[in-house]
Amino acid sequence: MDPKELKLIVENLKNGGTLLYPSDTLWALGCDAENDSAIDKISVLKGQQGPMVVLVSSLRMLLHYVPQLPPKAGDMIEYYEKPLTILYSGYRFISDKLSAADGTVAIRVVKEPACVSMINHYGKAIVSTMATKKEGKLPFTFRDVPVDIRKAVDYTAAFNMDFKGSRASIIVGIDPKNELFFIRKDKA
Repeated sequence: MDPKELKLIVENLKNGGTLLYPSDTLWALGCDAENDSAIDKISVLKGQQGPMVVLVSSLRMLLHYVPQLPPKAGDMIEYYEKPLTILYSGYRFISDKLSAADGTVAIRVVKEPACVSMINHYGKAIVSTMATKKEGKLPFTFRDVPVDIRKAVDYTAAFNMDFKGSRASIIVGIDPKNELFFIRKDKA
């Protein structure tokens, strides 16, 4: 990825800006996962308080935010090839605005190289939520992102503009016995 582009993205995130970027699943809106006002800006852009995922670039970074993983979670994250989001009840250094009503926060370790590079250069977790309104078309391509959202974000990442997503992530929960269970499986 172009170092100048990475610098612009990092500056935008550090300054509390919103970002339109290709995630590992769809075109997404993002910001710093600790910045309450930036998270609020994304909710306003989407016209709703919807589900938002936290993206990290490695298992090591995940352990900064989730101090203890359930058994098998590390192996599942490392070896599962498809995007995998896990709902954690114990987290730190993430805005409480990102937690669901049950107190869980959704976190995914991305594997898409450009997204990994972006997060690594920022050095912190970022938010990911579909770049669309409530009833909007899934933003698989940049053209699928509503024009009003494109115009309203603080910065649009210029890397991987031809990115075409293909599916939402698989979602896994953690039961009271600290065991993993599927909430949303792969439909492909």
